[in-house]
Amino acid sequence: MDTDGSQQHRLTNNNSRDLNPEWTIDGRQIAFMQEMEANKYQLVTLNISQATPSEIKVPFFQEYALVPAWSSNGMLLATANSSENGDWKIEIINSDLNTIQTFNIPIRYPGQFNWSIDGNFILFSGYGTTRYRDIFALDIENGELIQLTYMQQDEYAPSLWP
Repeated sequence: MDTDGSQQHRLTNNNSRDLNPEWTIDGRQIAFMQEMEANKYQLVTLNISQATPSEIKVPFFQEYALVPAWSSNGMLLATANSSENGDWKIEIINSDLNTIQTFNIPIRYPGQFNWSIDGNFILFSGYGTTRYRDIFALDIENGELIQLTYMQQDEYAPSLWP
């Protein structure tokens, strides 16, 4: 689309719901969640110049589609996934779209991902051992999960600044 709103182009055309788009830093790709059937999603990337989707073959079973998050260098993509039995994990997907790193976590409904500048940590919010959302950091080098807040209220939308 041009800056004046003209030249609009539809990027997807299917019978599925396409949700929560997230641009890469360089603006060349969009990652989004696509509903395959009720409560089952797949993560899809779309190369803007080619307008062809590349499906990442990871089935998702959460009851809502989470927003994927690109790392600051655009080489990694993070999202969360739950199994049918309710166990949660964070999926890290490399830029080749084939290699997936999985971290099983004791946090329910993790989301609102924000990567550190160096790409070694992911900040996110989720439900730990209390009824409130807290902020957590995941070290993707060693899998260490660090709880950063312990408030008696919900904490949302963690962000890092250089």
